[in-house]
Amino acid sequence: MWQPNAEDHYLQIILPTRLNTTESCKTLLTGAVLNYPSPWVVNWQEKHEWQGNAVDPTLAKLESIFNLLKNKSPKHENDTAVVLANPNTWFQLRPEVLISRYWDLQHEQAQSLKKKFDETTLRMGGIEPKVLITAQNACQSMHSEGSGCIAFQAPNKSPRYISHFLLIGKLSDLRIVYHHAVARARAALAANEAIDEHSIFAHLYSQQESHRKSLPKRAAIEQELHHDHETYRKDFGLYAEFSGSLSYTASSNSLSDEAIWVHHDPLKGASKKSLPKDISTSPPPFWTIFGSNPKWSSRPWTSVPFLMNKSAKKIPVLIQRAEDAAPSFASIWYEKLWFHPHGRELLDHYAFTSYIPSAILKDKWRGDQEIRFWPPVFSKPGFTTDDNKFQRWANKKGEGICGKDVADPEQIFLDGSGAWLDPRP
Repeated sequence: MWQPNAEDHYLQIILPTRLNTTESCKTLLTGAVLNYPSPWVVNWQEKHEWQGNAVDPTLAKLESIFNLLKNKSPKHENDTAVVLANPNTWFQLRPEVLISRYWDLQHEQAQSLKKKFDETTLRMGGIEPKVLITAQNACQSMHSEGSGCIAFQAPNKSPRYISHFLLIGKLSDLRIVYHHAVARARAALAANEAIDEHSIFAHLYSQQESHRKSLPKRAAIEQELHHDHETYRKDFGLYAEFSGSLSYTASSNSLSDEAIWVHHDPLKGASKKSLPKDISTSPPPFWTIFGSNPKWSSRPWTSVPFLMNKSAKKIPVLIQRAEDAAPSFASIWYEKLWFHPHGRELLDHYAFTSYIPSAILKDKWRGDQEIRFWPPVFSKPGFTTDDNKFQRWANKKGEGICGKDVADPEQIFLDGSGAWLDPRP
């Protein structure tokens, strides 16, 4: 039962990607079958090409994301927003798991900051964890030298590299970060520097960390309180996700056995406690509000496969592929995702389901306060473009952005039935 005093928020998913492609539709399907909200799609490539390549592609991408964030209504300032800047992304776990892990990482970072800085420094410096950004084993920047590939030390002392593939935070905080990212990109281009999206965020993160190290001690701060407040307001609130619990990215540097597919089925010898609790307590994989298929709708998470980061011993929420990843990842891994061959029927249920929360969970860091995360857009399945136009997956004839207009819709469902036809009357 829902708590009468539950908080209500929107969950915003932002995808900067090209429309009408098999890969973008795979991303949409993996989100839909897990009850993620219909995303916002920022088609920055189209605008870049329309302008005759007058704008650097990295700058065009960053500006497009920033403009989407900037143009949101003030009522969305406190929405939790997820920016998936990597077009080659699949969802593996439910939004409840993503949000709870995001909260845990934020709390962990807040405690870490309290150990590094005294209360006055934190307050005057505006230092707090606001925007999570991924850090990966391999550098994704095109520029292997200079600021593009700055290695940061993870808690286990191993090197990690900042990536633009995933950012999570309040919409208002993300807007500030992207404002600075755009400014940095423009300044670099004006100085004839080569840039890419990863090097831009590596620079921002490095700039923030250098600023934090330069902050004076508490006594010095108290002496300067009335002299220079702006000195302490250069913090973006960025914090790196080193654990691998949110995302795993396959690249050319990935070891062949770095990520493996695992089952946690007790009937096959696995321990009942081996599956992480946040996964086992989330709604079952084939659950629908209708519960119409008794053959598989009650199957638990222990009955399906997961991709696991072997070295980190984590089952990530997101599976991502870098541009240089082996082509086999795109086909072999996709075929192993948990919902096949039931993706078409699960998408039918998603289309029929009324307006319900994308996730309902209790925030243990706030006294188990129940929080409901709602989709910002009622329409589904499909996505909304940054000019507020909803693009439907397909109509009854299979015509749509993920229907017959896609080069090979059969690659999306892998069930031999071709394009999805909208079953609704």
